[in-house]
Amino acid sequence: MKAFLKYLYCTLIISLIGCRANPVFNPSENLDYCLAQASKTLQTIPPEDSLLPRNIDRDKTEWHFVPGTDWTSGFWPGILWLLYEYTGDEKWRMEANRFTRLLTPLSARPAHDHDLGFQMYCSFGNGYRLTQNPEYKAILLRTADTLATLFNPRVGTILSWPGHEKG
Repeated sequence: MKAFLKYLYCTLIISLIGCRANPVFNPSENLDYCLAQASKTLQTIPPEDSLLPRNIDRDKTEWHFVPGTDWTSGFWPGILWLLYEYTGDEKWRMEANRFTRLLTPLSARPAHDHDLGFQMYCSFGNGYRLTQNPEYKAILLRTADTLATLFNPRVGTILSWPGHEKG
């Protein structure tokens, strides 16, 4: 199971940051490529900025940045946590923490949709898994309580988009 999860993490990192064509899957080579791409990306983000890189549009060369409320906002910090896990380099832990902290306000607002789960788990969840930081755990638990307000007992799951529910 651990091997599968590592493979899944590698695939996620490669697909989110982008990868070059490579007919033979070589995790170390691909992760090293992702490290290089993430390093380049970090250089494009002003230190005082509160936006997160989301994507580079087709035929463009510049990142499209989004606020912490965007449904993809947890992906960038999640990638940084996975790079920290891969390298053990404190640089990645510090950057992951910096971008994870930008999402803290999400834990204190009402849940509008299911996106809150992966916004917070990719960031704070990976941060907690790797550091055991009790602050991360507290934020995750507060967010879980908020997300639980979307629970629908009729179907036994949370509602993905409560505003779209029909009586």
